[in-house]
Amino acid sequence: MTLVVSQAQLRILPRDPRGNLEKARAFAREAAARQSTLLCFPEMFLTGFSWAWNQAHLGEQEGHLQALKAVARDFRLFLSGSLLYPGEGGKPANAHFLLGPQGEVLARYDKVHLFSLFRVERHVAPGGLRVLAAPPWGKTGLAVCYDVRFPELFRAYALEGAVLFLCPAAFPYPRREPWRVLGRARAIENLCFFVGTNAVGPEEPSGGGVTYFGTSLAAGPQGELLAEGGEEGEALLTSELDLRRVEEARRQIQVFRDRRPEVYGPLHPGREGKGVAHPGEKDFSR
Repeated sequence: MTLVVSQAQLRILPRDPRGNLEKARAFAREAAARQSTLLCFPEMFLTGFSWAWNQAHLGEQEGHLQALKAVARDFRLFLSGSLLYPGEGGKPANAHFLLGPQGEVLARYDKVHLFSLFRVERHVAPGGLRVLAAPPWGKTGLAVCYDVRFPELFRAYALEGAVLFLCPAAFPYPRREPWRVLGRARAIENLCFFVGTNAVGPEEPSGGGVTYFGTSLAAGPQGELLAEGGEEGEALLTSELDLRRVEEARRQIQVFRDRRPEVYGPLHPGREGKGVAHPGEKDFSR
């Protein structure tokens, strides 16, 4: 099966869900004109990261989700992207929704790994479950932004049969190269497709804060780039994913069969019950 995917690399208007929804609708119209099946948006693409404003307007998020469902229905598209949504314990979650072309919620994944450098845990509750969606094109693992640094999540999805990873993001400078490498690495090590859709431009129109570098990408099972956005400016990227290539690649390179999970646990205990490192390696068990 060939899946036509479009990625909306957009500049998020902070605290302006109405304006961002208008952008989403325009991107959806163009994606439909390109005969796309799936349209992907960045992380928190309806509101941005103004935490105080988001908390004050959390009750409006259900209306935003309903508006996105209408976009999916109107243009007969599957939609992927994250938004702040009521979570557990009084804190919202950074929820990645996969919507179907009837506006139905196919899956919701709450971002598991929160970016401690920005103290995001003060504002958002972490998710506690991985979510493997089952759309018509095949099993699809959901992630959000910082999750891409945690290969365990993606390997778990791959072992469960994922053929595609979807990762909305808001990756800022100076971490452009890590983003480019990590997305392709998740594809290569799991012989899977990776689609990461990033925001672009400064977080605030007046400057200051962070600036997102775009560089949205779609990578194939060998890490080859099928699409890559520029560092500046909004863009709609479109690529064709031949999902049969996942089975072919995994048949040729038996990374899952050749795994040695019994070796990946704690270091073998020594006489004193401490881990033993190989010669020349530092022992981090102490």
